[in-house]
Amino acid sequence: MALRSLSRLRLLSRRFGCLRHSPLVSYRVVSAPLPSAHPFSTFVDDEAERKSKIEQERKESEDKRKVRRAYALGGCLMVMWFSTHAILLYKRRNEFRLLNDKIPPIEWEDFKREYVEKGLVKTVVFQPHFEVGNVYLHSPQEQAMKKKIVDLLHAAPDKFSRPPDVRFILEASAKDAKKLFDEAILKAKVDKAEFELDEFPSYRELSFILASSIFAVAAVSLVNKYGGFVQMIPLTTPLMHGMCEGAKIEIDGMPYMGPQHGFTIELLTAHGSILHFDVRFQHHTIVMNNFHDGHWHCEERFALPFCIGSHFHLKLKNHPGHFAIHVNGMHVAHFHHRGNPHHITAFHIRGDVAVHKICYHNFSHPVVCTPAPVVMAPPPVVVAPPVVVPPPVYVPPPPVMVATAPAVVVVDDHHHHHHGGAAAVAGVAAGAIVGTAVLGAALRHGHRRH
Repeated sequence: MALRSLSRLRLLSRRFGCLRHSPLVSYRVVSAPLPSAHPFSTFVDDEAERKSKIEQERKESEDKRKVRRAYALGGCLMVMWFSTHAILLYKRRNEFRLLNDKIPPIEWEDFKREYVEKGLVKTVVFQPHFEVGNVYLHSPQEQAMKKKIVDLLHAAPDKFSRPPDVRFILEASAKDAKKLFDEAILKAKVDKAEFELDEFPSYRELSFILASSIFAVAAVSLVNKYGGFVQMIPLTTPLMHGMCEGAKIEIDGMPYMGPQHGFTIELLTAHGSILHFDVRFQHHTIVMNNFHDGHWHCEERFALPFCIGSHFHLKLKNHPGHFAIHVNGMHVAHFHHRGNPHHITAFHIRGDVAVHKICYHNFSHPVVCTPAPVVMAPPPVVVAPPVVVPPPVYVPPPPVMVATAPAVVVVDDHHHHHHGGAAAVAGVAAGAIVGTAVLGAALRHGHRRH
């Protein structure tokens, strides 16, 4: 049997040219160790393990988020339930106090004797939590027509359309109060009156509570769906110790059409920005750069994964030597470090984007989002230059020449008197004499010519 197997082996070896003319000897099978795995296969295994670990972490995070969402919904419902109850109870207590001041309640025996036995009671609304009954009496005959009109206008019962006419106090439960009232009606042998219970909360109040709870659940659901309330833009978050290796920033938001046609994300330093992530919808591209000591450096452009009006989830993570950016779970770009990430002082976002939530992971200090200060410069005021008034120039006045008329000296008793009026009269007389002489000469000259 062994020889037959050996002959077959020699036949196969000769066919393939491996053991030609080999002597007829015995063969010994030696087990050789398998070659070691290729380094590439090891890398593939590590990558698959890393991806499975990331997927497992994502599922755990999603499960935790669902649990937190359920707790938030339950807590919101509980808070809304208690708050609406407290509000409605506070409202009822205020109404109760106002009615006590306006219509003081009477004792049960007095009410039974004055109103029940006389058949004046139409409706009794008993409030067990206050142990008080509000009584509505039959309307007088002269107001029958008015009541019909009011009943047509007000479809609600009397307890909602008008205040009670009488109020009484009865320290009993709702069941005992109804029993006592029915016994009083039977004993008085009058028409049967209605007896109603106004428990807390009533049907109307329950509808209000349910509507408020539904609104609260809807609000919490919207907050969980969109990730939170809209943050103020521009938004700046201080980062005290920079970004260590593995630090991650996640942003949930929605871009919209605005005057800037995009939005910008920056990692700021004391000398500029170590990462400038600029989304430009006009050019359908993303431009990444850094700004240091007043100078821009080499740009890097990538495809645009954002759509106006569509919700996005952006993840920015610090890796050894580069930043990795993912949008909606897809790798978009990586940006090599152009500075030390530990020197980052703040995270900044601005532009035409509505930010719903920003999460900071693996930071060495608590991070608080604060709106960026917007410096509003006052409008420039044009100030007119001061008007320089030249100093006044003083010119000496011309000399005053006083012309005096000749004075007439009158000697009166050896005294000299200067008479100004006489001088004036003398001047006028002299002028008259001169004028007469001239006129006479002119007339004589005329007669001679004729």
